[in-house]
Amino acid sequence: MSFESENKNVEKIIVSNKTYYLVGTSHISENSVKLVKEVIERVQPDTVSIELDKKRYEKYTNSNQWGNTDIIKIIKEKKLVVLISNIVYSAYQKKLANTKGTTQAGELIQAIKSAKEIGANIQLIDRDIQVTFKRMWRHLSFLEKPKLFMTFFTEFDDIEQDKLEEYLESDSFDKVFISLSKKYPSLYQDMITDRDKYMSTKLKNNSSQVNVVVVGKAHMKGIKEKLEKRTEFSLDNLNEIPPKKLSTKLLEFSLPAIIIILLVLSLVSGFEVGVSQLLKWLVWNGGLAALFTCFTLANPLTILTSFIMAPVGALSPVLSVGMFSALMEASIKKPTVNDFMNAQDDISSIKCIYKNRLLKVGLIFVLASAGGAIGNIIGGIELFKNLI
Repeated sequence: MSFESENKNVEKIIVSNKTYYLVGTSHISENSVKLVKEVIERVQPDTVSIELDKKRYEKYTNSNQWGNTDIIKIIKEKKLVVLISNIVYSAYQKKLANTKGTTQAGELIQAIKSAKEIGANIQLIDRDIQVTFKRMWRHLSFLEKPKLFMTFFTEFDDIEQDKLEEYLESDSFDKVFISLSKKYPSLYQDMITDRDKYMSTKLKNNSSQVNVVVVGKAHMKGIKEKLEKRTEFSLDNLNEIPPKKLSTKLLEFSLPAIIIILLVLSLVSGFEVGVSQLLKWLVWNGGLAALFTCFTLANPLTILTSFIMAPVGALSPVLSVGMFSALMEASIKKPTVNDFMNAQDDISSIKCIYKNRLLKVGLIFVLASAGGAIGNIIGGIELFKNLI
């Protein structure tokens, strides 16, 4: 009896004399682990293709590599938010997996293990998750970005536990973004369709005759269609980061420009008055950034950095006080290997967040940025009031 008749989560496709067994999986399902193992052992493929990129593969196969992540580089490349978001998401998945008595990412780990056991090649077919999120972020309008964050908190608030587990079954948020695609059409394109194109192209470029393809259920239909239609897609185009939207650029530059104009007008109206207003704005902006940083129990130099660099972040469309503060804290108290390894467990406890240097750096980034933003708004309002 064929796999496809035995299990609806397995599809057999023959294209250009190549055979592909698509195995649709869930990220926290023990059944998916068993299915992946069974298919690979029965098919004995030349290659096992897995819905992973290099970084996620190393995370699951080389814990030392994950533990030695360069946090300074992450912050400078503005990837800290994505890193912390992945930790939060993975922590919740791990909690669900423990509740169900399964292993987080068990089907991916099993695919790697089974491939090595039979001597098959391992092909990583997914696009770099950082590229995927950057493309998604750039395609959202300035107003859609904050709305998306709010939607995350409200959309899944009343979802039953079983349904929530279904939403969180993928390693890359697939079901979550599918559910939001009606409100944010570009999400489906970036998170599902483009990745289907990317993975199907990687599969076509693979010269192996027999392939077992382990992917999330959300990608099975798209990959199958694109393989059967033999459509060609450019990997370079799919890896390209689009420029920021004009509306986003204008808003990013307009906010600092408004503050600068208000400061200049205050100085023009009278030097002493202008200096007084400038100092008030600096105190509001830097003071609240420093105060919020104090809440994290950060190093005194980090708190001082928040105070000094908050005005720089406020007047720059590309920099934030949180980045400077996080860099300072990470330089003084560099996260250890254990901090990275324990991040998923520690994030569930306030006490552990303060003890874990990696999570504390993330907390400093968020609170320093929030304090600076609030101070900038209050200081800007004060400037405007004194000009009326």
